[in-house]
Amino acid sequence: WDFETPFVSKTPAEEDEGPVDTSLGLFYEMIDAGLNPNAVTLSVLLEALARCTPPRVSEAWKIVGRVERMKKNPLSHRRVGTAMISVCARDLDLGGAINCFR
Repeated sequence: WDFETPFVSKTPAEEDEGPVDTSLGLFYEMIDAGLNPNAVTLSVLLEALARCTPPRVSEAWKIVGRVERMKKNPLSHRRVGTAMISVCARDLDLGGAINCFR
């Protein structure tokens, strides 16, 4: 992946899945299979969502919520928390960034 170029979000009407959508699919397959994602997996996926145009903030929070339901606190890991702050910052969401510290 070229992390210098922002990813362009696909609309549901588009048939091609981009790398972010493919990664999201694999992530949810992993979760559904009972595998716990590590901090690197979460942070890379969150950073990819942040680089979409526009940033896919709601999907990032959905991922964090899904991991929290597994009785984990993903934002307590500095790598994941920093990635989520980056998602919020790219969307100019100061309130969301502040929530990452709670």
